[in-house]
Amino acid sequence: MPVVRKENTGTDREPVVHCMKWGLVPSFTKKNEKPDHFRMFNARSESVHEKASFRRLIPSCRCLATVEGFYEWKKDGAKKQPFYIHFQDEKPLVFAALYDTWQDSEGEAFWLIC
Repeated sequence: MPVVRKENTGTDREPVVHCMKWGLVPSFTKKNEKPDHFRMFNARSESVHEKASFRRLIPSCRCLATVEGFYEWKKDGAKKQPFYIHFQDEKPLVFAALYDTWQDSEGEAFWLIC
């Protein structure tokens, strides 16, 4: 997904567009384990300062994410009904997000967002 973040370029921080995958990998995940991107995929503004895994990213790992839409779930008794949120004119939605990197055992770095 396309993300706009700031990158250090000497003394300035310039905006750059970067492609990232949705869902952070928990910091305790070992490099040889298969990452679980769905453990931390939604940083909510009302609780982001309470969770250490998100709190450490707030000072320097903020970005803007563009999406076509997203799902919200509504409970109806024991059932859940998904609702797709999007603009009718198909313009992209932009929202604030946090990003991080994770490196696997082969040294490949993954850029991740939530």
